[in-house]
Amino acid sequence: MLLRSGLAGGNRKANPCAQTFGGAFSRLWLCLLPNGLLRPDIAPDKTMALNEVHARRLATLVNLIEDAIERIERILAKQSALLEAGLPSVRLTQRQIYQAHQHLQVMRRHVRELADRFNVQRRAPEPQQVIAAELSSLWVMLEDSLPERMKGYGRELAPDDREEWGQHIRALLQDTERIRQAALHSENP
Repeated sequence: MLLRSGLAGGNRKANPCAQTFGGAFSRLWLCLLPNGLLRPDIAPDKTMALNEVHARRLATLVNLIEDAIERIERILAKQSALLEAGLPSVRLTQRQIYQAHQHLQVMRRHVRELADRFNVQRRAPEPQQVIAAELSSLWVMLEDSLPERMKGYGRELAPDDREEWGQHIRALLQDTERIRQAALHSENP
């Protein structure tokens, strides 16, 4: 493998990344980490242009992840305040709250790095994108709630309850699909 730039010439401080050459890896760079290990990367200090469809999808993904992080942070802040007030109903410890918050910060940094790398700005998604994302989340939750997937939760449902539960969940899956068809498929005049 041939390397170009800082690593090959011993210029590690000036540019800790070097481009590899060869076939499918021509855009791959190796970056020297402070611990002496190499980390694969895409061309440093450059953004990758995405086509419009991919850019919109990634922007929606960034929005959804950042919104989820903000919701989780609000829950953690509320739990922390309840814990400090001495309310016994809090199920999280201060240590759990702190660790979760730290991991959320790392996740937020990774999302920003992703957005920066692909030059995606956080923007209000189109209504169809929000609807598609919400319906996708509903679909996953409902499929996971089917009786045949609910194993290992302690006591099993009684056979009659299991059948009725399955009917309700399948009806909700059908409702979700109908909403998707109605809201996301264009009408032909």
